[in-house]
Amino acid sequence: MLVFQQILGFVILLGGLVAVHELGHFGVAKLLGVKVLKFSIGFGPKLWGFKYGETEYVLAWIPLGGFVRMAGELPKDAIENPEEEARSFLAQPWWKRAAIALAGPAFNIVFPVLVFFVVYWGSTEVFLPRLGAITPGFPAAQAGLLPGDVLTRIDGVPIQSFEDISTVLRNRWEKEVAIEYKRDGVIHSTQLRPMRHEEVTPLGKRTQGILGVSLQARPAVLGVLPGSAAQAAGLKTFDRVLEINGEPIRDEVELLKALKVASSPLQLRVARAQYEELAGWKLQMPEVVLLSMPKQEGLGYEAMGAMPGDLFVAEVLANSPAEKAGLKQGDFLLTWNGEPIHSWSAIAQKLKGLEGQPIQLRWLSPEGKHEEKTLAQEQKEIQIEFKHRLQVWELGLRPQLAYVSTADTLRSAASPETQIIHIGFWQAWGKALKVVPDITLQMAASIAKLLTGKVSGENVGGPVLIFQTTAQGIEQGLDGYLRVMALISISLALANLLPVPVLDGFTVLSALWEGIRRKPLPMRFREIANLVGFVLLMLMMGYAFKNDIVRLLR
Repeated sequence: MLVFQQILGFVILLGGLVAVHELGHFGVAKLLGVKVLKFSIGFGPKLWGFKYGETEYVLAWIPLGGFVRMAGELPKDAIENPEEEARSFLAQPWWKRAAIALAGPAFNIVFPVLVFFVVYWGSTEVFLPRLGAITPGFPAAQAGLLPGDVLTRIDGVPIQSFEDISTVLRNRWEKEVAIEYKRDGVIHSTQLRPMRHEEVTPLGKRTQGILGVSLQARPAVLGVLPGSAAQAAGLKTFDRVLEINGEPIRDEVELLKALKVASSPLQLRVARAQYEELAGWKLQMPEVVLLSMPKQEGLGYEAMGAMPGDLFVAEVLANSPAEKAGLKQGDFLLTWNGEPIHSWSAIAQKLKGLEGQPIQLRWLSPEGKHEEKTLAQEQKEIQIEFKHRLQVWELGLRPQLAYVSTADTLRSAASPETQIIHIGFWQAWGKALKVVPDITLQMAASIAKLLTGKVSGENVGGPVLIFQTTAQGIEQGLDGYLRVMALISISLALANLLPVPVLDGFTVLSALWEGIRRKPLPMRFREIANLVGFVLLMLMMGYAFKNDIVRLLR
């Protein structure tokens, strides 16, 4: 049943977007008095159709495109009736031809505004903008925000959902912003500077501001230094706290609350990972340990004489630069080129753009020995969503991953809270009119990088990738499906604006050229350009389809 829904969703999405595109050409051509001979959704043999007035309307078998056939559209077209010569496409002034050509991509840009309006308008369930985790060393931590705080405003903009945080910070980084948040029912305010963050995608890098916060709370996993009170009590690095004085602990938020009111001594129940070899596999077998220790001075992890397990190395990849430098499981990372390291995320930020440049890394071993080595990232290929391949640089270090939840012993972190919000008519239009230009500019920048060779063409996809993306949207519900439809509509508009003969972009370009030079392009040139454009288009489609097949076979 799900496969049938995915196929039907794919056909409706692709056919619908083609209809929107061709409706733009059709509507403006009719409006400007150009004779339209045929309006077709799909290619190949006719599935269904009828003729109304002077135009034949067709639904064809292959829903991978469509076309609007206008009188006198091609140089070789012959018009028998001289009275209709004035209504042929090539007989129109340059600005009319440019308007007709631009109408298709324009409709594919306007349509997503309507789609996002439908997505936003009305009541919807969203994640509460409650901070599940704070990354040490990042702007939110430096400003004093804590897990459990609820953001209410950023630079005066109301924050209704966790998604709003990244939306507001999309073009804000490395400049002061005002933050308003609620803690224990009291409103507080502060100033901070969002950090510049680059996210790698199949079509390049996307930049935006980040605070160093996440929606999902982290499990309370400990880091234990040699000679600490936690070590003296018998705690070990990567122990996960399950209970404090009989109070269940699912995550860091609950850990902070429990330690704030807990009395000494602390009665601890922790899960400790034990590793066993079974048939060549290294399996993690949790063991529950009961401990008691005096409460220490400080808040949070400090009250246990410990720290978050974030900066302790959980895994070192074989034959990686880290392994060659002597790093091993349990090492505590101290400095980077002489500067203190605050979090694993901070390391990832510092590594961006350095590629193979050498760095000086200093760490503390579980035995209390200080080590310092110079190492550099090595390039490797990884496979991401839909089997896209990316070339990345890395050291070969991995942080501690959260335990897998199995009943009481390894209970999951608390699920993020949700709330129902209502977005009014005009507010929904405002959000839609803001998000579509942002997405369009990001996609245009990605396509520019693709054309200039800054991004690998191996990640370009065709019908199979569109089907996979559509299927993923369907699994996320109606809103997810509509969002995918909007994104593909924008990409279709931008692709059609490329200056390739037979695409709309070339028609617009040649019309503008005629408007500047005051004479049309030579007829022979147009004929050759259309032939070359058709060949190029077939090659582009073949290349995209080849990439689809290669990804399927990986």
